Amino acid sequence: MEIIEQLYPLTKNESKPVNKKELALFYAMIEYIHNHFHEQLTVTAIAKQAFTNKNRCTALFNKYASTSPIKYLNNYRLNQAKDLLLQTSQSVSDISLAIGFNQLSHFIELFRLNYGLSPLKYRTFHSKTICNDAIEK
Repeated sequence: MEIIEQLYPLTKNESKPVNKKELALFYAMIEYIHNHFHEQLTVTAIAKQAFTNKNRCTALFNKYASTSPIKYLNNYRLNQAKDLLLQTSQSVSDISLAIGFNQLSHFIELFRLNYGLSPLKYRTFHSKTICNDAIEK
């Protein structure tokens, strides 16, 4: 929900009036991604959930999220991974599979590109930060 709340103000700033049908299609696809991110998804599968085609799906994501459907999916997965890294003791490979990546190396590469640290270093760094914050309070 928080991602949708972040995206909605972007639609208000457009000079053209928002097409409510388009927005409903876009939100249907977002909801599908959020509910099925752990599965192997394609643009065609995402588009099918809004009864549209992959070209229109891609156009709607570019218009309302300023990114492609797959980049949006991967960013959502990476956000889920951050939570799992900090809230569980699951291995990085288990987290990778749980969020829908079937190649550990691809997951680690994307995570590092987005957050500047490997998943394991991210967990270690932020676990120390959380502990230090708790001690200071």
